[in-house]
Amino acid sequence: MPIINYPDAPGGYVNRIDQASKSNRNRIAIGSADLTTDTLSLRVTNLWEAWRIKEIAFSFTNANARTFTISKVSGLGIITHRNDYFWLAHTDVVAQRIIITPGFYRTDASFTAEVKSQLDSNAAFAAAGITFTVAHDLDTRLFSITPSSGQVKYVYDNTSQSARTKSIASPVLGFTADTVFGAAATGTVPVDLDVEYVVDSNVGDTSTTYLFTDALEMDLDSELLITSNTGVGVIITAKVTYVEL
Repeated sequence: MPIINYPDAPGGYVNRIDQASKSNRNRIAIGSADLTTDTLSLRVTNLWEAWRIKEIAFSFTNANARTFTISKVSGLGIITHRNDYFWLAHTDVVAQRIIITPGFYRTDASFTAEVKSQLDSNAAFAAAGITFTVAHDLDTRLFSITPSSGQVKYVYDNTSQSARTKSIASPVLGFTADTVFGAAATGTVPVDLDVEYVVDSNVGDTSTTYLFTDALEMDLDSELLITSNTGVGVIITAKVTYVEL
């Protein structure tokens, strides 16, 4: 979900000077593990709308056969004032702005727990004795928000405020418009979380070095994952070089 020209966010764009200063600057992430008793699990995320894996350099302490995999994993990246809040109204409570904590959410469990926590801790909803269930359907991949009582409405465009403001987290939650009051507010656009796409796999490799140089395009909602097997007497080190675009 690129947000460089996010139309509904305050400011609506990433500062071009900041972008230029960060572009083409190499960044490094390193992970290492002794596969005798451990496994490598290196995860690299970057809360930036577009970035690229330039190369991944592996080194091994000997030629013992081992297996390692490079994958791209989908998730949800949240940035303050870019895609971090939405409005929700209840039949007993006027529309409330719910702010999602910035960070990268890999699984539906972690993200739905965060949204539920923010809803339940909202002062107006809590005063009315309302709690929420937030779910992500594994089949439809749609998010839904259900109150403990009464009805709710997802407010895509909050015109009731003196300063008109939209729910800038709508693409994250899969909403494209206001809903009507109902037993639950359910998005209409499927959202993928924790989906792993294997881009390179090496089974029984015996080299002492390995270099992955295919450019791997990433975004705010992407995570690089490098994993290995275990039970092999060898130390593996992976050095990831990436750049923000």
